[in-house]
Amino acid sequence: MRSAFGDGLLQQVEALEPAERTAILELIPEETVAHYRRVMPVGWTSMQLHMEVSDAIRAVVGSQRNVEVWHRTMAALTSRPLLSGFLRHVGTRLGMSPGTMYQQTARLWQHLCRNVGDLSAEVVGSHTTVELVEFPASEHSFPCFVEGLHGCLLGLVTPFDVSVEVRVDAVDLQAGAVSYDVAW
Repeated sequence: MRSAFGDGLLQQVEALEPAERTAILELIPEETVAHYRRVMPVGWTSMQLHMEVSDAIRAVVGSQRNVEVWHRTMAALTSRPLLSGFLRHVGTRLGMSPGTMYQQTARLWQHLCRNVGDLSAEVVGSHTTVELVEFPASEHSFPCFVEGLHGCLLGLVTPFDVSVEVRVDAVDLQAGAVSYDVAW
């Protein structure tokens, strides 16, 4: 996982109410926080460290607010160097639309997230079906990742200034598969 995601999550944790912030940081090993403070955002971080941060957030704020934290994280990341260049490329070369963005994100998935499954996106009109398959669910908390990706799909289109609705269509916890319907 690119380090920018964990670093972005920790920045969102800092913005939470003091009691929540403290509770979350107490659940994250100090060495994990230290890792994110020293690593370059474009570097790679193990999925284990990434999930230590993600799981701690979910344990304190719950499922729905976990989606919201990820939404804010991805919205903030769209203005940072890792994703802003990607967004400029999509807008300049391919035309700005949420559907185009989701399709291109699926194409670049392995450059953003290693060894966490395969992402695909199919656009039909003002809907996109986004599917993740082969997530290593036996190694990491898949429900937490499903919520995180839900929030990312909401936040990724922030630069488009459009309202999107993301719905989880189906989840197979054993197979590490999830399907989302995204409408705008």
